[in-house]
Amino acid sequence: MSKYKFILEKLDKNARSGTIKTSLGEIKTPAFMPVATQGAIKSTPINIIEEIGYEMILSNTYHNILRPGLKIIKEFTNLSKFMDWNKPILTDSGGFQVMSLSKLRKITKKGVIFQSHIDGSSHELTPENVVETQNIIGSNIQMVLDECTPFPSSHNDAEKSMNLSLEWAERARNTYLNSKKKSDAQFGIVQGGIYEDLRIKSSLKTINIDFDGYAVGGLAVGEGHDKMVEVLKYTVPTLPDDKVRYLMGVGKPENIIEAVSEGIDIFDCVIPTREGRHGHAYYKNGTLNLKNKIFENDNRPLDESSNFSFSNRFSRGYIHHLIKSKEPLGGLIISSHNLNYYKNFMTDMRKSIESGKFEDFKEAFYFNRDSSWFNSWLLTTELSSDTSKSISSEFISSFSVLTASTHSSVSIPAAAHTSLPATSGVSFSAGLRILIFSEIVSLILSTVEQELKRIRKDDINKNLLRFKNIKKI
Repeated sequence: MSKYKFILEKLDKNARSGTIKTSLGEIKTPAFMPVATQGAIKSTPINIIEEIGYEMILSNTYHNILRPGLKIIKEFTNLSKFMDWNKPILTDSGGFQVMSLSKLRKITKKGVIFQSHIDGSSHELTPENVVETQNIIGSNIQMVLDECTPFPSSHNDAEKSMNLSLEWAERARNTYLNSKKKSDAQFGIVQGGIYEDLRIKSSLKTINIDFDGYAVGGLAVGEGHDKMVEVLKYTVPTLPDDKVRYLMGVGKPENIIEAVSEGIDIFDCVIPTREGRHGHAYYKNGTLNLKNKIFENDNRPLDESSNFSFSNRFSRGYIHHLIKSKEPLGGLIISSHNLNYYKNFMTDMRKSIESGKFEDFKEAFYFNRDSSWFNSWLLTTELSSDTSKSISSEFISSFSVLTASTHSSVSIPAAAHTSLPATSGVSFSAGLRILIFSEIVSLILSTVEQELKRIRKDDINKNLLRFKNIKKI
């Protein structure tokens, strides 16, 4: 009897919530997996991952072959015991590395021969030995070996790559089904680059092999957010409703929310920890760059809206110091905070699907992000904290009314004015832009002028000029 099962529980338009059952536990979807590339999640101890509440992590076959190596993993029984992680693991086969380490590998119909990026030693990946390797690693869900199509690729090159991946997929499935001791499940991977005909062909042929779940691969490789969503719109509807849909290597919150809108269930990405190590903290309004000098004397917790005690015990000023000093603790704090943000983001998204309010959740997400530029700008002024909060509240209220009247999400253009910070750059009509700024400025200008009288004289004109310039836009 199979230890693996996927139960689709709720639909809100295309957004789905469900439960994946494995021999090591359940995963509530939509779900995000932290990436433990070679048996460790960078800058984040495994006990923090448990405390946050993650139910599954991802590790990589290619990297585990090189370090720590299968011999050592077998000494500890499997990767879960080696890491002291007693929950499910999904392992990627190494297809992405086949693409990213192109100078160190040679692809044939048999498989891939590559040189280790560590010591230059030669190794071979085949569809068959990748299955066997993942069985040794002890992954609960394993991926087939594929060739991740690079971007850009011509239609001809993408088709050749897709056909090779399909040949490998059949061989991998046969090996998996004939294995005695094996993972709970094996997923196939849909390739085809950015070409609709290839994506649909790849999907239908991969489904015909009959895997336990299906991944959309070959995205987040440089094609951009809009193209990624476009590919999902015509690929995801071809996948079975009763099986897990996995978008590999994605991504940022806006990538994830749009992919969930198209019916994707699970995700993985290094972004939360990679950006954490570089001083970027996620919160509901976007990101905070803790390298910025404006946080030097900021005694507020990292995220005032978060209940994550580990990161919130430290002030922004202290974390700024750690990042500037290149102290590893800084990266650990922000990486853990980011992973907690992602977990809450996925949990709240699931709740919104269950209650039939996913579109409301999505609208609130974009509103918070699109209005965040103003609070970012306030941080650069010398207004007192209380006044900044008062002005921010007034702005959010005004912005909410104005944007609601457009029945769509709007944001400030990246180059609206040199005194304003860059944002995502979604454009809207000049008339609406003037209306928004005029109304907001008229509401807050008097408060600003009163506060600026208490600021050093040589700064008064500079700060007033910023607001007067806004009114001219």
